[in-house]
Amino acid sequence: MADTPTSPDSIPRLRVGVVGTAHWAREVHAAGAVAAQHADLVSVWGRTPERAQSLAQRYDVEAAASFEELLDRVDVVTFAVPPQVQPDLAAMAARAGRHLLLDKPVATSLRATDELAAAVREGGVQASVFFTRRFVPDFEKALQAAATQEWSGARVRWLADVAAADSPYRDSVWRAEPLAALWDLAPHVLAHLVPVLGAVESVTAERSGHGVELRTQHRRGAQADIAVSLHSPDYVEEFRLLRGDGSELVLDASPVDAVEPFARALDNLVRRAHGLDEPCPAPLEVGVEVTRVLAEAEASLCRSGPRSAEWRTTSSSASASTSRDRPRRPRPRPASR
Repeated sequence: MADTPTSPDSIPRLRVGVVGTAHWAREVHAAGAVAAQHADLVSVWGRTPERAQSLAQRYDVEAAASFEELLDRVDVVTFAVPPQVQPDLAAMAARAGRHLLLDKPVATSLRATDELAAAVREGGVQASVFFTRRFVPDFEKALQAAATQEWSGARVRWLADVAAADSPYRDSVWRAEPLAALWDLAPHVLAHLVPVLGAVESVTAERSGHGVELRTQHRRGAQADIAVSLHSPDYVEEFRLLRGDGSELVLDASPVDAVEPFARALDNLVRRAHGLDEPCPAPLEVGVEVTRVLAEAEASLCRSGPRSAEWRTTSSSASASTSRDRPRRPRPRPASR
């Protein structure tokens, strides 16, 4: 890149390609790319050519015949694909010099996560992870304010029904897996807790009747109880920070339209790609650490069966600076994560 722009207003626009054709790709990634200030959606690609062509026509862009063709057309790649598929494609894009806007989780294994991080370093590119609410200014400000206070713990419940009649994710294969809630919902929870309570140092994990329950111990001494499910008869989302004197702070968990946060995440990525010194609420490092914690949790659960299992993280370097889509309520609501 030539000269580093001196302000966001002077940066050249970058070309964006979306990988994926399902609901989150159609309604959030593509729409968010169109809404971004510093980027232009120019191409899409998916494994099913007919669906890719339909998405391309909707947004008046070109459907790439292959992933390699997509890479030839763009500067930035956004991913809305299953977590088992994302890391290999993203690593290929990074090595080709393309900047990445990843979905959570970054991957579902330590090896895939480390290989992706290595590819990003080798490619010299920028990479962010789209933890939706981290790109909502009011929510991010609330987290930053909470991080300045002392907390004894947290209690988080996120229960949904991915198979509800009106759920756009009811045909999602990977969300039907037994521990899908661990990978679909818990990443968001950890991305919210770590800036406030500090890095996760240890955790116990246990299967519940229709989901997973986690208890995390954090570097600053707090303990968090987390319950997540994709097969709950009732929708519940609550995020409570607990003080030692018995008082609590309830963070706003109301639904958000994910398009605007996605556009904000994309613009942040473009500015960083142009060399501007701008903080990112969720750089790749946050996604890597979240995946590391959850991969260890899953491994401990698989070894222990239905009983609880305790493990300690192999790395606790997450920091506050530091589809895959959130399931809907079993009734109409805005797209949200």
